[in-house]
Amino acid sequence: MYKQVHFACQHETKNTLTCLETVSDFHPLSLREIEHLLRHARQNGNWQVRNSIQIRLCQAIPGYECPRPIEGVIVLREVQISRLYVNYVEQGFKIPARQLARKIHATMHVAVDY
Repeated sequence: MYKQVHFACQHETKNTLTCLETVSDFHPLSLREIEHLLRHARQNGNWQVRNSIQIRLCQAIPGYECPRPIEGVIVLREVQISRLYVNYVEQGFKIPARQLARKIHATMHVAVDY
């Protein structure tokens, strides 16, 4: 049985919102929580769980919204975090979870120059 790790956005939980309305989908994570999610991904081979973890990591980017923007700082951070996470999974979890958690956490909060 698959247990969703990420939060459903407000469009999925509130019948009064239309998909044209932009709503916050930001749910912060501590460094420790990120590390826990990475270890959970390593221990759980279910692709749905691993996908849900990827979504959850992106939801911790300050300013994250639904629907997702197609450009800007948030998108750049989302792409960077997704790359880090997917590489971690595809390369067989070779990087220590704590080390990757620090990288992901820093990416969530780094200033981005264009």
